[in-house]
Amino acid sequence: MYIARFNCFILVCYFLVACNTGYQGEYTGYGAPVQLKVEVEPSKSTEKGECLADTLSFLVGQPETALAAMEYPASTRVFSEGQEVNLENGDPSRLNLVIGAERKIVNIFCG
Repeated sequence: MYIARFNCFILVCYFLVACNTGYQGEYTGYGAPVQLKVEVEPSKSTEKGECLADTLSFLVGQPETALAAMEYPASTRVFSEGQEVNLENGDPSRLNLVIGAERKIVNIFCG
């Protein structure tokens, strides 16, 4: 009886492990939007109305997955390259991130 349960348990574990290949697939088109971690409490730079584009310029050329490593101001926007953006009456402290066709960060700017 216990041997049958144990074998059943091992079999279930085997199928669960076999299903988890670690392969995440490829993007088709632009795929799902980037999920950013947003600041819960405003940082000093956000409170002062500073834009972080210069500070975060090292992200240009990095894969979009690099965005998941940090927190961003709540007003941050993420765009696809070529997407029309309304910058009229823009907030000069707003951080904007642009993702290119190869799923890499191609531009970071304020406005």
